[in-house]
Amino acid sequence: MFCKIVRGEIPAEKIAEDNDFVAFLSITPVYDGLTVIATKQHYGSYLYQSLSDDLLTKMHLFACKVALLLDKSLGCERCVQVMEGLEVNHAHIKLFPKYKGIFVAIKEKEIPDTSRLKEVAEKIRKAGGI
Repeated sequence: MFCKIVRGEIPAEKIAEDNDFVAFLSITPVYDGLTVIATKQHYGSYLYQSLSDDLLTKMHLFACKVALLLDKSLGCERCVQVMEGLEVNHAHIKLFPKYKGIFVAIKEKEIPDTSRLKEVAEKIRKAGGI
């Protein structure tokens, strides 16, 4: 599925990208701004086996930039980074925004609200790119 998002075959609210990675909002967020960082090229979901040291480092640095963009644009305290890779076999990191007074649960909703996704994505994009 992530390969199709990268190729533009499945619509997604992309908020940042570079030559190697794309960041897009999850369609099943628990919190506004739940973001997926995916490699543009397909690699398996177990990052420690699938990615070279160089690409893994680049991925973490890209995720850092996106997390700081989420902090700035959405007013969250920080982003929690998760690299479980259990549902989609494509190298990715999830960023869960942590809002004041709300405990972060690492579970996504089952029903997407696409109008809310568009609203949140626009707010993030307006805050500035990477």
